[in-house]
Amino acid sequence: MKILIAGQYYYPYRSGLTEHMRMLAEGLVQRGHDVTVLTSQSSPDLPRDEKIAGVRVVRLPVWIRVNRGSFMPQFLTTLFRLRKSYDIINLHFPMPECLPAAFLLRNAGLVVTYHCDLTLQGNVIIRALEAIYFRLLFYGLRYPKAIVATSRDYAESSALRPFMEKVVPIIPPIKILNRKDPVNFKTRFGITGGPVIGFLGRVVFEKGLEDLVNAMGWITEAFPEAILVIAGEKEKAVGGTVTAKLLAAAERRSGRVLLTGFLEESLIEEFYSACDVFVLPSVDRLEAFGTVQVEAMLCGTPVVAADRPGMRMPIRLTGMGCLVPPRNPRALAEGMIAVLRNKERYVVERPRILEHFGIGKTIEAYEDLFRRWGKATS
Repeated sequence: MKILIAGQYYYPYRSGLTEHMRMLAEGLVQRGHDVTVLTSQSSPDLPRDEKIAGVRVVRLPVWIRVNRGSFMPQFLTTLFRLRKSYDIINLHFPMPECLPAAFLLRNAGLVVTYHCDLTLQGNVIIRALEAIYFRLLFYGLRYPKAIVATSRDYAESSALRPFMEKVVPIIPPIKILNRKDPVNFKTRFGITGGPVIGFLGRVVFEKGLEDLVNAMGWITEAFPEAILVIAGEKEKAVGGTVTAKLLAAAERRSGRVLLTGFLEESLIEEFYSACDVFVLPSVDRLEAFGTVQVEAMLCGTPVVAADRPGMRMPIRLTGMGCLVPPRNPRALAEGMIAVLRNKERYVVERPRILEHFGIGKTIEAYEDLFRRWGKATS
């Protein structure tokens, strides 16, 4: 099949959404499909047209950025021009052009991947734009043949609720990681003492990192040598970083907080393996699943996560961790302390995790869906 995947951002920009797109695109190429990704030129030094791991990546110039949104004037005209050249078009929402893009492709083989509801941080004008977006989204979701959601749990509590008959739950593609000796990682970042509490992701508001840092006050009462390691992009994150606030909060609390910045791929397994507990305290609907939880589990590390739709599914499915009320630093601390004091209770066998997760299962599910709704079969 000839497959066009379109979304606002793509590799080398790193987020859960872009990793989902990248792993999907590369996985489909490995299965013999011809895949093109249409996305924004998120940085001016990126090529406009290149091949990455067999995937053709076409980047369009960005004229305006508003909060997390990138407006590309050429996006709609390019989609319309290319629509007849592909068997299936897979749009990844959220995107500002949700309604016109879906309308233009209404007679094509169109499948939408709905990553999350869009929430914007800002003044009254920004909030008004958010409301307009959801109105456009409501009409735009009428046109796809199918809508992929990361879980039914999230879909039923989201803007997808009126369209559940179209929803196909497919777990995001997840890399099969392995536990590694963490000595190199700890030495590189000067990590001593313990236990180690870990987070991996963009250092932005919606991740709930201020709650996590504030929870360290209670953690260090129980474990004086505990250290919180926050790994991930802390300077160029879309939506605005909260690094300064975290550092200020760390000074007020325990000071035992380390921000590593962006982690090289070669260090990811060592990072997870270095953690005694991994924490995902996200406070916003932008977090719809949290694949980092599963990556940590595969490296033998139990998880504490906020009990929110979608993102609670990895712990519900595996039992490898505990869920706590969101936006509650004290409850977050109590969850971490419970795991740290009785870690073996929360660690499950690796086959139990692989029973539910893995990139192969995800690519196969997408492939079946694309074959069903592609132009050749529709």
